[in-house]
Amino acid sequence: MTQKNNITISIDCMGGDDNVSDIISGVNDYYIENKTDLFLLHGDKSKIDPHLNKYKQLIKIVHYYTQKNQLRWMISLLKQ
Repeated sequence: MTQKNNITISIDCMGGDDNVSDIISGVNDYYIENKTDLFLLHGDKSKIDPHLNKYKQLIKIVHYYTQKNQLRWMISLLKQ
């Protein structure tokens, strides 16, 4: 069996019907089958955290990006 490369999935948690719970639940479902992948969650951390806290295994593999630090991240990518 070959080892799978890590991928990072970028997810807009504020898009859709303002139902962050369903989005985080979907991230968890994906993670169960793909434990080597990472996630970038975009949105309001104060709205995401209460839902993310239901899935403790996700906390160590999730990074947050709000508008301010999202801009810094995009600039760092352009410099590479």
